[in-house]
Amino acid sequence: MRVPREPAPPGDQRATRRLAMRSIATPVQESASELLARRAERYRRQSTAVAGDNAEFVVFLRGGMRYALEIRQLLEIRALGRFATVPGVSQVIKGIIQVRGHVVAIHDLASFAHDAALDTQSFAVVGAGDAAMVALLADEVEGVATYASDRIHRPPVNLGWPEDCFTGVTHDGALVLNLGGLILQPAFFLA
Repeated sequence: MRVPREPAPPGDQRATRRLAMRSIATPVQESASELLARRAERYRRQSTAVAGDNAEFVVFLRGGMRYALEIRQLLEIRALGRFATVPGVSQVIKGIIQVRGHVVAIHDLASFAHDAALDTQSFAVVGAGDAAMVALLADEVEGVATYASDRIHRPPVNLGWPEDCFTGVTHDGALVLNLGGLILQPAFFLA
């Protein structure tokens, strides 16, 4: 419940601040069961939205391939400047960066998919799977696209990647990444 605002005299910043603080709703005391019921309803609504016909993905390019990562797995996209390299690791791991207080490995999907090292990279697409956070190199970020579930097809069996690395291929040719499955691949995650 909000308290109605009273007009403050012009130029009186203290009075304006006091009125603003009084207008902030005070938390309502509720029982644990009411709190849990409210949270369950909120999660039910979220899972219904996720399980619907459409989902949003960030689409990016790396090594001539298009990839799509579901927005709910995305933490941030950042321009990639300098980062720390780690000597003696596989060519899939290009280095490390700090993200929100955590050290995160930067992985190259092009090196993982094609065994080809590329020198170009402009962005880090940082996502979180069930097991860990990971930064994926990107040459270009196309933007956010909404795909209907019936427009995402099963991946071809001859793609050459382990099947749990991605969930499908969009109608316009982007590989839909399964970040949790990708992280669990020893060739991708282990140095």
